[in-house]
Amino acid sequence: MHDENTICEVTQYRDRPTARCDLKVYVEELHFLVPRHYRCVKRPLAKEGAGPQGRGLLAKSEPSRHGGVTNTNHQERRPAHEKHDRFIGLDVHKDTIQIAVAEDGRTGELRQFGEISSDLHALERALTKLRADGATLHVAYEAGPTGFVIARHLHAMGIDCIVVAPSKMPVPGGKRQKTDRRDAELLARLLRAGDLTAINVPDEVDESIRDLARARSDAVEDLTRAKQRIKSFLLRLGYHYKGTANWSEAHLRYLRSLTIPLAAHKAVLRSTCSPWSSASIEWNASTR
Repeated sequence: MHDENTICEVTQYRDRPTARCDLKVYVEELHFLVPRHYRCVKRPLAKEGAGPQGRGLLAKSEPSRHGGVTNTNHQERRPAHEKHDRFIGLDVHKDTIQIAVAEDGRTGELRQFGEISSDLHALERALTKLRADGATLHVAYEAGPTGFVIARHLHAMGIDCIVVAPSKMPVPGGKRQKTDRRDAELLARLLRAGDLTAINVPDEVDESIRDLARARSDAVEDLTRAKQRIKSFLLRLGYHYKGTANWSEAHLRYLRSLTIPLAAHKAVLRSTCSPWSSASIEWNASTR
């Protein structure tokens, strides 16, 4: 049973003449005067156009005493296990990987998945969880010192993965704060928009040949620098080779025949020739 005093107060307030401009206040105060258990009672739906909202006195987002359903724009949920695309941005470092997820569609949700270890097993567990609802994953990360191990592993899992050169990424204008979370979100958003340019991911054989060519090039550069240091050091001491062919057998015999009186200069020459000897050995090994 309702309190008689409360019901009388509500009846008197309802019968009181109220101006149209005060109707909103009247409705709100009446809402608090009615007991809680009385407000929870379901009422039949009002006809269209009835009530304060229908007459334009209340905004559609404000509560009304009538049971009419307000127009709200809620995003429809996708049925479970429906095939759809999901775009993943990875900000890869030596010890950690930051993961961001962008759902399919222009209005798809962009969220953070979290930070995981850079171990391939941890990445595999995270991606397995992300495609558990039947989503097709598309992954992108920037090329860096970690190489192409992640891309090859994801390809073996049947996941589409591209590697992006940092110099080819579209950079938003203006001053921005660079963090791991923002970088991962930017990769996921650009991947969903199709604005990323993938680079070639070589297989293991091609990468080994590339590493061999780079090692030989580095050895040649080290050998050249070592020779220049030796010649500069001897020239400061007044020794100048008169021959025509530098670093030939005759030139090497000339270097061995030099007599340097000071012990400190001898130590400098030995330390200078040591890198040249090791670089020469590396260069000879790479040319075999």
